[in-house]
This record gives sequence, structure tokens and C-alpha cells, in this order.
Amino acid sequence: MPYKLVYIAAVLLHTPLLTLGGILAGIDVFVQASWLTLAWTGSAALGIFLYGLAKVMDHDDLRGLPGSGRALMWGLLAMIVGAAMGAGAVLLFVFVRSTGA
Repeated sequence: MPYKLVYIAAVLLHTPLLTLGGILAGIDVFVQASWLTLAWTGSAALGIFLYGLAKVMDHDDLRGLPGSGRALMWGLLAMIVGAAMGAGAVLLFVFVRSTGA
């Protein structure tokens, strides 16, 4: 049961998180605050990660069918990109805070 709840959350939340990241990025163009950069980058990173998680979970359901390998490949790539983007956002935020720029 928790597996299905995680899948449903990943499928339903990745699009709103990416949309929120885009909206916050547009606001950040004018405001240029370090916390806002962290917010939009983190939102987009979480959306990308959840998209990848949903694709990997799709692979479990499609095992043996054509396209399951492609779903796994794209899912793992998206999870790696999302995790790297989130870690980069946190490191950038800490660097900007420590330098006072």
C-alpha cells in the first residue's frame, strides 16, 4: 500500500512542483533574492526527481514489456539530475550566504 501512495504522490506532484519552480524563477528575475533562488531551484529539482521516481516505478509495473527499459533509463537519469540540481542549489545558497554577496 505505501508503494502505491508514493507512486500516486510522485505522479501527481511533479508537474505542480515544476510549474511552481518556473513561476518562482520568473519572480526571481526581478527580485534577485538568494532564498528565492533556492526555493525555485529546489522546487524544480524535487519535481524532476519525482518524475524520475515515477518512471522507475513504472518500470516495475511494465517489467518485460517493450519500453520498460527506456522508462528505467529516463527515470534514473531524471533522478540523478534532480538530486544533483538540489544539491547544487543548497551548495550555491550556502556559498552566497557565507560570502555575503
